[in-house]
Amino acid sequence: DDVDAVAESLAAPEEAPLKERLCQGRFNAWVALMKLGQNSLAHELYKRLELQSHSVTLSSVRSVCVQFSIAGMQGVYKQSSCFDPSSPTWHMNSTTKAMELIPNLLVDWMLDDELLISSRHWTAGSGPEANDVQLNESRLSERFGSDTMTSLGGL
Repeated sequence: DDVDAVAESLAAPEEAPLKERLCQGRFNAWVALMKLGQNSLAHELYKRLELQSHSVTLSSVRSVCVQFSIAGMQGVYKQSSCFDPSSPTWHMNSTTKAMELIPNLLVDWMLDDELLISSRHWTAGSGPEANDVQLNESRLSERFGSDTMTSLGGL
């Protein structure tokens, strides 16, 4: 999408620190998209973000896992996406031996082992719902403060 394209065009060289390589371009694109250029809170939270690890697994499904800490909390971001985003994708359930439709895009964002954001996207008409987003607004507000969430563009 547009944010990823901008982020990739701003990507740091391979020898740059992990945070700079993975996040700086995306952060800059998000700040521009949300019109948060002079928002000191957004920049302060970004300063407090520390990346601990990043892994990518490539097969018919691309899986990304980023472990991080922010504001004293430990986090994990997981994303799985199908290489062909326009086609339904099936997976063999190892327990039931039945074929199951899986989302074309799956995203989970956890802090201190608590799932706060979960998103699933299936190709049009192929899944239980075309988009399924679960956002634990109350826990996000408790963790970061409702004023902080509002300042960053809301939920």
